[in-house]
Amino acid sequence: MVAESVVERLERAADRDAARWAAHDVARVAVDDAVVVTPGSAAWVVAAVRRLIEDGTPWRADAFAVLIYVLDHNRVYRELRAETRTYRGQWKFGIDEEEAVERALNGFDTVVRNMLDDLDPETRSLAAVLLARISSEPDADRELMLMLAEADSNERVRATLMGAPREWRWPAEEF
Repeated sequence: MVAESVVERLERAADRDAARWAAHDVARVAVDDAVVVTPGSAAWVVAAVRRLIEDGTPWRADAFAVLIYVLDHNRVYRELRAETRTYRGQWKFGIDEEEAVERALNGFDTVVRNMLDDLDPETRSLAAVLLARISSEPDADRELMLMLAEADSNERVRATLMGAPREWRWPAEEF
């Protein structure tokens, strides 16, 4: 799969199920390419998905899922690098990929913060999980999410807002 074509599939998805599976493919391409095939794919996918969200895609929850998946992948490799005793430059590629992904999300927390009151409960939940990972103001955002949790009527969203879980499962795994 080519990153551009799967991002287009997400953009043009006709329904939620199609969007969910397209998002799953987008995330897999970003992560697999970041590790094995094409340097720069993870950051390119993150930037493309960010544009989709900013342009108003109806599949915001699925787009957030892609970003969370890529960020979690970066975190795993960061932890693996931290476990090694010597650096010797062998992790430079991974570090460059991780930094490119972080640059692609720079300033995006404002957009995500605005999605915390979306009508779709899944979008609200995934926005909370993503915001917990990319917030430039974690203390203020934690306080905001606790206030929103008190007002939210959906139990799942309320639980996510109260503790934005560190462990996260891909929505497609629920099928």
